[in-house]
This record gives sequence, structure tokens and C-alpha cells, in this order.
Amino acid sequence: MTDPREPFRTLDELEPPDIWQRAQRLGPKEPPPEPSPSGGRRVGVIALALVVTVATTGLLVHAFRAPPRIPPATPVPITPKANGKIAYLSDSWGFFSTSQVTIANGDGTDPILVDGSKGNLEDVRWSPDGSRLAYVDTNGEFGGAKIVLVSPEGDASTTLFETSGYIAGITWSPDGSTIAFGTSGDHSMFGAGVQFSDYHLETVSVAGGKTAPLGDITRATSPAWSPDGTTIAFVQDLNHLALMDVADGSSQIVATSTPASGPAWSPDGSWIAFVSEAVDGPTTIALIRPDGSQLRHIYTCQGGCLPLLSWSPDGASIAVTDFTNHSESVELLSPTTGDVRTMDLTGPRPAALDWQPIPADGSTASSAPLTSSGLVADGTLRCTVELPVNPLVPGQPTGASFTVTNVTDGAVQVWLGTNGYAGWLVFSADGLDLQDSGLTHAGIHGPPPDEQALAPGGSIAIGAMDTAVLWSGPLDVTPHCVDAALPAVQMEVMAPGAPASADAAIAQAVSSLSDAFVGCVPATSGAWVTGTFGTSDGTIDARCGAYVVERDGFDVVALVAVSPPDAPELDLAQLPDRIEAVPPPMFPQGSSVRVSWWVLVLTQDSTSCATHYAMSMGPDSYGGGGGICRAT
Repeated sequence: MTDPREPFRTLDELEPPDIWQRAQRLGPKEPPPEPSPSGGRRVGVIALALVVTVATTGLLVHAFRAPPRIPPATPVPITPKANGKIAYLSDSWGFFSTSQVTIANGDGTDPILVDGSKGNLEDVRWSPDGSRLAYVDTNGEFGGAKIVLVSPEGDASTTLFETSGYIAGITWSPDGSTIAFGTSGDHSMFGAGVQFSDYHLETVSVAGGKTAPLGDITRATSPAWSPDGTTIAFVQDLNHLALMDVADGSSQIVATSTPASGPAWSPDGSWIAFVSEAVDGPTTIALIRPDGSQLRHIYTCQGGCLPLLSWSPDGASIAVTDFTNHSESVELLSPTTGDVRTMDLTGPRPAALDWQPIPADGSTASSAPLTSSGLVADGTLRCTVELPVNPLVPGQPTGASFTVTNVTDGAVQVWLGTNGYAGWLVFSADGLDLQDSGLTHAGIHGPPPDEQALAPGGSIAIGAMDTAVLWSGPLDVTPHCVDAALPAVQMEVMAPGAPASADAAIAQAVSSLSDAFVGCVPATSGAWVTGTFGTSDGTIDARCGAYVVERDGFDVVALVAVSPPDAPELDLAQLPDRIEAVPPPMFPQGSSVRVSWWVLVLTQDSTSCATHYAMSMGPDSYGGGGGICRAT
């Protein structure tokens, strides 16, 4: 049996939080410097060392790697949606051009340019809940591209993913947690060395920006997620329409008789529209069933059609960008009658129109982002926090962002980076404090912060300590910034529907980590079983347990493995609340034990990993750490 005093080995299928990646690369650091005289809570957003020593010997615990983020194969319920506003690219499109995201009413009236979205843009897509937009900004022929998220108001702009290569198509997962995209990978300026065989599919987590490969297919571009989440349509080998099974990554080509690009699913998942560019014939818009049957062409492009199709949420129209002699128009096609109508859109060369999905009952798709603001740092700075997602998604971080603004007539010193100024959140309900997200960085050491002079009126973002949401709503959320508490806001929490029973929730959680709990499978909340636990270097003897907390509309499940099996007892009920970056010892001093646990959020249709921790202790040493992980 593996010596429990040795550092943890990694599991092949579990991803280390960023803090561990950096700890492994950089090794131990000196303790953090004393806070600067200006005061304030200084905890780094990026951890650079995570070694906690209780005697003369330190022990660094290697983390566990999570599987590539592919949402579960269980179909997502398809609910009817209505057409909200439209978003499109205006002014110009293509290499060496400047365009901007424009939002307008469904008929094109009252257009508004989205602040901060100007660049060499090539695509824009509404999130499934209609609360924000994702677009692709590229450097044209120079190579380099990024995926940017922005609210319809133009604030809360975030670069989610960036590459020195190219991005070929983006698509949201139906639950809004992930964006899939085609990419060539990183390359040098001018795209030197880019081969079509370099193109492949990846995913990026919307909450944490974590990327993962999507299948192992090369020469793949233009992904499109099916409405039920089980299938991804994409373009294989430049011109073949193919489908990937999300459950196992297998794929098959479904359209071989006609070239295909830019696939788009109908809202009910019964049809796929795509651009068909015949070698010696006209370019058309075609429809096909997902099984490859009933191929039909419904529109002949007047010049050429961009492979950026969009199906209206109500299923009545397909938006097509048709261009001739450097002039674009957006055509609306009826998939049933073939009727064509040109959209009257403001701005030259409109392109890539996409509809905002809203509930069919006419209610708003999502509440507006919440903000709170107050003076900090002895009144010299105003701190503003934005919570962009409301209602909150259980098992996912809040996405909070903090900005400080100099409100004085002179320069103000601010401290940035590790151990610099930071913001955090305290959650409560019915007057009872539930969690302090500042603990997600407790015990982290790192270098001194960077000092910067902030000019009068100047603003700058500071670190945000976030945590996954594990409680039912409504929640009172009190932001803390630098050295003061800001006014509280109240947030709702989604209740998608819990598994049928606590035992069913455990089985679902174990299934998502089956490579770890291969021979040590807990089945009942609060009970322990003994067996073999899977690691990258084989199996070890362990004692495994599970603990279920039933919430309104979802379950929280803690799974744990302790080695050796006869190690001292561990209180399972404590595990969901342990969010410290470096958890304190949980066993009597002198114990030789290692333990790893996961906190997962389960609904009827999904499993997400909220937090993951690992620790190991011996007679003379202790080490541990963890953090927010992403959905499995």
C-alpha cells in the first residue's frame, strides 16, 4: 500500500485548481509580507504557494485533475422561447476592418451600439438565458483572437479566452455554463505554420475560463450545440457536416452529398441549417434532419453567404448574411415556406444577426446584474461590485467583480495582485451567516503586492474572492471591499429540480467521478464503505463516504476518500462548509493520513463540481489545498 505520508498522486481524470498548478511550478515561497500601512484585507487572487508546515518538514499535496468539461449526456429539457432583441455586427466586417456589436428591437428599430465591443469582430451570440453576449474579436490576417463576454448595456466586459491563433465558430451550451469553439491553437504573428489539421474543438467554462479539449477530432471547426445538450454539430474536413455525441466524444458525418459550413440547430432540435457551397454551383442555405435525411435547399445566396446562421428562438426564421461586392444584407428565411425578407438594419454592412431568447410567457429572461457601492480606504476610494448573474446558478461561482475609483483630487496609492486589495462576499439568510468567500484564499502565501498610483477619477479592477453557491435563495449577499462592508443585495438562486432521492444523488455524484471511486462506492448518506480508490499510479486501500444536503431544487453532495481505511473518524457533515484554500488539520496530531473530497451540486439533469480539496499529514508534516473546480 502507498505510504500515506508521501505526497498525493494525481488522478488522471481530475483537474487541479489554478492554485495547485502554480504551487507545483513555483514551489514554496516565503510567508506573505506584512500589510501596508493603509490597511485593508489583502489576499491574492492568484495563489503562488500553498505549503503549510506544522513541524520541520513541509508537504506539498498534488491535486487531482478533473475531466474535460463536457456537460452530462442527459438531455436538457427544451422549453419554448420567444424572440427578444437582436444583436448584430455593424459598420464593417472582415480583415483589417472595425465593427461593433449593435442591439436593436426585433424589427431593427432603436439600434444601440454596445460600449466596449469595437474591434475586428466576426461573430456574436446571445447566451441561452438572454442576459449577455459572447463575440469573437480577431486581429485579422495578423492572427490572434479572443472570445469576449459583455452585457447588453456594454458593461461587465470580460475576455473569456484568448489565443495567438484563430477562432472558428462559437456556441453556448444550453445551460449557459460553457462555450464551445473551433480553434487553430496558438501560433505566431501572421499565422505562421497554421495548418488546417491544427484546427480542433475546445470548450471554455463561462464561470472560470477553464479550457478543455472537446473530443479528439482534428480538422474540425464551427461547433453548434443541440438544444438538448446531447449533440454538437460541427464541420469536419472543411466541408462535411458531422455530429458529435457529447457523452462519449464519438462522431459521424451526416451530410456527404453537399459541402457544409456554419451549422445551426432549430430550437426544437429537429433540423440543422447550414451553408452549402458547391464547387461548380451556387451557394445555398440547406436544411437536413440530424439523422442525415430530408436534405433540401431553401435559399440561393445572391453573392456568398457567411457561415454564421442563426435560428430565431420561435423557430419561424433563419437569419442569413448575404454579401455581394463588399455589401452585406441580413435576410430572414422561412424554413417552411422559403419566403425571404430583408432586415432593415442601421449601419453599413450588417452581419451575423442573432436573436435574444426570452421566455415564451413574455417575462424577462434574467434579472439585471446587481451592484453595490461604497467608500473604502478612509474615504479615498469608491468600491463598486457587480454581481452579473441573477438568479444565481447553484454550484457555480457568482462572477463578482470589484472596481475601485479615486474620488479625491490627488493620486491615491493602491495595491494590486497577490496580497493586494481584494473584495469578497458574505452570504446569509434569515439573519444567519452561511459563508465568507474570503476563506477561499485563506492560508495562501505569495509575493508583495504591486503598488500603483491611481490618478484622480481613475478606476481599476481589484481581486475578487469568489465561491460556488451551495444554498437556496433568496440570499442576502454583503460585499466587502478593501477595509469596509458595502450595502447588501438580495439574490435569488435557481431551483432546477433535485434528484429523486438522496441515494439517487449519491449515485449520480459517484458516476461523475467513477474513475476515482472505482472500487469504493458509497451508497448512503453518512455511511462509510471500505474498498480500493483509483489514482494515476494504481489503486489504494481507502475508506469512502458520502454526505447529502438537500436544498430547495437541488442537492449538495460531499464525496470523500480517506487512506488508510483505519484512519481516525472524519465528520462528513463538515465537508460542504470547508472552503479554506488551505484546510486546517482534521485529524489528531501525529496521524498519518491522506484525504481528498469533492463537493458537488446535483439536479435532475446535471452535475457540477463546486469545490475540491486534498490534504495529507504525517507525524511531522501537513499540507493541503484546493479551490473552486468546474462542472464535470
